[in-house]
Amino acid sequence: MDLTDWKVLRFVPPLASIALIGLAAWGFGRRAPRRPPGERSDLEAAALRRGRRDIDRATALPSLFFVALAVVGVTALLLLFANLRDRLMPAHLFLIHPLSNRLPVLVWVLPGLLTGVVIGTRVTEWYRVARFGRQAAENYREASRLAYRWDMERAVRWATAGVVLVCAGYIVLAMDWYTRFEEERVVLDPFWGLGETAYGYDRVTHLVHTTHVHTREGDVVRPQVSVVFADGERWTLDDDDDYDARPLFAFLQQKTGRTVQFVRLIEDVKP
Repeated sequence: MDLTDWKVLRFVPPLASIALIGLAAWGFGRRAPRRPPGERSDLEAAALRRGRRDIDRATALPSLFFVALAVVGVTALLLLFANLRDRLMPAHLFLIHPLSNRLPVLVWVLPGLLTGVVIGTRVTEWYRVARFGRQAAENYREASRLAYRWDMERAVRWATAGVVLVCAGYIVLAMDWYTRFEEERVVLDPFWGLGETAYGYDRVTHLVHTTHVHTREGDVVRPQVSVVFADGERWTLDDDDDYDARPLFAFLQQKTGRTVQFVRLIEDVKP
């Protein structure tokens, strides 16, 4: 196996991202007491609730700081992995990332936010133990069980597992979502898929600019540019301020020898 081959290297950023999220959730995966609230007298329950409120007030600002720092840090790392992915790609003339050509951080805000909350919550637990001691932290958890009448630790564990699975799946798909225009071919890698499909420029049948898209409510103004291939596959990009498609289509006209058709709807394209 050639470790410098793009077929191998392309999996490095998503796998590194998944490892990051797995480490973030590690603390929640550890075995912890899973028990319903025990029987407490009214005085004991009131004392536990007061202690929980005091700890909440004392840890509110640190908790926000930990979560914010984790969100920014995870998002920055995901951006770093995305840039690494781009650097590892084969030579190309144009590289299109849907939704993220001008502001790629938007693609990684959601997984960064969710993972940051997981990390920040775990760090807050460690901070609570370090500041108030293990007994106070256990009393805090017991007060939470009394307040909600069910095992909050188990609920958080299940919620964390869901966040990890969703974020991991999204990262794998988003890291592997791009269109690459090379000197002799177009390489498509859609969001819902993990493999590349390559087309030579001789397989391009139409270059199209449309002004509208057809929806259930009727035709809606939404300028798009499309490349249609011989097997019926179509690659489409919104023609808006986020990306200037003119240099790309000038290159495509030169490589394919075809002119751009300007139509209202993609269905109006002439064979």
